[in-house]
Order: sequence, then C-alpha cells, then structure tokens
Amino acid sequence: ILNCQLNDKPSVAQRRNARLSCQPYIACGTVHPVWKAWPVSGSSISSLGAASVDATPGALFLAISPIGLEADIDTKEAGFINLPNYYARIDGPRVMSVPLDSSSVVDVTVTIILEGLVNIVNPKADNFEIKVLLLVSVFGPKIETGTIAEFASAKNMRAQIESVSSPLQFFLSKWNVVWHGVEG
Repeated sequence: ILNCQLNDKPSVAQRRNARLSCQPYIACGTVHPVWKAWPVSGSSISSLGAASVDATPGALFLAISPIGLEADIDTKEAGFINLPNYYARIDGPRVMSVPLDSSSVVDVTVTIILEGLVNIVNPKADNFEIKVLLLVSVFGPKIETGTIAEFASAKNMRAQIESVSSPLQFFLSKWNVVWHGVEG
C-alpha cells in the first residue's frame, strides 16, 4: 500500500488462510421428515399394477404403488453458499409381518417389504425436495389351487393391502432421510 492505494496486485502468498479452499465443502444430516402423499401421475389406488409369482414356500405379490411420498428437507444448518450436489437415502425398516383377517382356523400372515426409489428435485443451497416412489412386495402362503391373485380376491387381501394404513404408518414413523451435500 502506497498513499492509501494498492501499489501492486494483491497477493495471498503470505496469508494462506486468505486463499480459496482447494477442497470441496461436505456436510450431511439426518431428518425425520413430515411425509406427504405424492400421487404418481395418471394413477389411482384402483389401478394398482401387480404381478403374481408362484414361489416355494409361499406366493409373491409385487406392486409398484400408485402413490409415493414427498417431503421438504431443510439443509440450512449445513451453511452451503452455492448449490451443492445432494445425495439421499431412506433409513429405517423395510420388512413387516401383518396378520390378515381370516375366517379359517389357521391365521394368515403376510410379509410386506416396502422399498422406495429416491429422487431429489428442486435442490437449493438451503433445502431440497425428496420424492420416493414406493415399491411393495407381499409374501403370503402358497395356494395349491390357484394364483395369489385368486387368493387375494378370495380373502379380500388386495383391499387390505391397498388400505394398509397401520403398516404404512409404521414404516413412515420410522423412516428418516439421510443426506449429504458436496459443494465446490
């Protein structure tokens, strides 16, 4: 500095802390979000796409749910200045056994496996929106006389699975979003 003006180009050679970081800034967090239903476009509960597979020792019912989940994830505490690359996953239980109403002497129990395909949309420096497409697999008892679809209609299992509010609430109450962001 000469006569209250810079005499030469500024240099950060003497002050390493004045240099820009050469490393990326990484932050992460876990959030228990408030899940909202996300209707997959053009679908409804009545158009549940399913396949039946005869498997030993039980039958398998597969479905891509016509609804998904969405939530807003707050990342303000990370202190990102620019838009980071976000990565997220669902943490929590995936498997649950559910007894079904049955008029038979033997109680019928099915195992529900719920998985979600995660998509991050509308990312910003301080938040992002997560959308989760639900994939449902239901394992039930093997039926010797027909397919699982016939068993489902005979025992009203399909209606029970489509309205599994308590198992779904169980999963959602235990599902967290684990995220990390990389800026730079």
